[in-house]
Amino acid sequence: MDLVSQNSTLEVIPIYHFPLMIVIGLVLTSAMRWAYIKFSTQISEKRHFSLNFIYLALIVLLIISVVKSSLALSLGLVGALSIVRFRTAIKNPEELIFLFLSIGIGVGLGAGKVFLVITATVVFLLAFIFLSSRNKFFRSPTYLVSVHSKSPINLNRLFEIQTLFFPRSEVQYVDLESGVSVGFKGMLEPEDFTKFESEIKKESKSAECKLVQLTLSD
Repeated sequence: MDLVSQNSTLEVIPIYHFPLMIVIGLVLTSAMRWAYIKFSTQISEKRHFSLNFIYLALIVLLIISVVKSSLALSLGLVGALSIVRFRTAIKNPEELIFLFLSIGIGVGLGAGKVFLVITATVVFLLAFIFLSSRNKFFRSPTYLVSVHSKSPINLNRLFEIQTLFFPRSEVQYVDLESGVSVGFKGMLEPEDFTKFESEIKKESKSAECKLVQLTLSD
């Protein structure tokens, strides 16, 4: 009897509101994706990864819309999620923040809190864009730095030099078949490249360093 009374008190959104929630979710997550691609300090795979924001929000919206009409279904969802394990590692805190926002959009729209969701998302995106545009690393263009040495070179030392001069870069490739070839990709100041090259030359006089500018979203 208690279960029936509790179930009857749950708020149910009319079925014809569901398409509207989907449209709002698509608009908000598309705005999130644009802001992430344009202003995020993430180095690579931004376009591919940001598609998850749209998928995640819509899936959560569907689940919340279904289970909120029934206490029994919501309890069943808890049991179902208890056997699901997500093993993908999130390396960048920005990725985790945007994923949580996607979940929040899905939950909020599924619960019918349209004004709250839109307001919170717009405020977050404006703050994110404003703070990111003031970040000096955002203003720095993205470069690909390649190092090739015919003679042996200490890779540990090479990576130490990379971390020293290009702290916001990641290793793209390491080729040891014909000498030593290493590539880094990241946002950096061009004047640091000269210092980087001179340090590499100390480790291997035959080393050749190249610098290629890329677009921010590559």
